[in-house]
Amino acid sequence: MLRIALKDASVFTGGPNGSTLSGDTLSELARKHQVAESVIARLGSFMDAEALRSIADGVALNLDNVEEAEKSAVALQAQLRLLGSSAEVAGEFDVRTDKPILRISRHHHGNLKSSVLTQDFVHGADYAALAEAANTFRGLLAEGARVMRGEGERQKEEKVRRLPPGHALADHRS
Repeated sequence: MLRIALKDASVFTGGPNGSTLSGDTLSELARKHQVAESVIARLGSFMDAEALRSIADGVALNLDNVEEAEKSAVALQAQLRLLGSSAEVAGEFDVRTDKPILRISRHHHGNLKSSVLTQDFVHGADYAALAEAANTFRGLLAEGARVMRGEGERQKEEKVRRLPPGHALADHRS
């Protein structure tokens, strides 16, 4: 299906040094995006989906010790605030596992709902897929970016909507 969706598709990255992405390059970008979205969809039922999306948007986490977990909590909290979230993030030491964790808490219908991001998650394949997506898409699109599909007279073009600050695809150089 991805191959069909990308037929005759291209993305102009915008900006002063913009380039056009198509073919295998665009296909690889789409694959990485789909992998990240599938990780978020799969884990989002028991982990905070906005936190997972923030990782895919470029928030790097380090839970090797409590001090690094606290720094990661501040970075994740800042990104969630940019997205308008009311979630609270705290770096904590989990006595049960004897490892640092990030606890994301939010009020849902008057009840406090908490989820955790563990050191095992940060060292695992799911986090790696989200971090790879963030690194791949960081600064990729700039002002004037657009998507094109089709050929000749049937070609359709659409401007890429403005992304929120802090989003991985947003151009950090401007």
